[in-house]
Amino acid sequence: MSYNGAPNPLNQPATTVSIGASPFTWQNTNPYKVRVMINGGILSSVGFSRDNVTYYFIGTGTYMELNPDEYVRVAYTLIPGAMVVVPTC
Repeated sequence: MSYNGAPNPLNQPATTVSIGASPFTWQNTNPYKVRVMINGGILSSVGFSRDNVTYYFIGTGTYMELNPDEYVRVAYTLIPGAMVVVPTC
């Protein structure tokens, strides 16, 4: 089975993203939905965007799901250890 021409996302490994300066922005460039989990740190806000201009903040939750081409923005006062990206359906 393929998703948008890509292999089944459940067969893809989780990846770790190093978090940069606050606020840190990351885009899901995968052709499938991913779950983003933020480990550790003290978060000020977490939000998502479809255009990297208008952000919808979800508070200080530690995970969210992103569709292809969506963005997550993380603001923090103590940098999180990592952001883990897990493929999902």
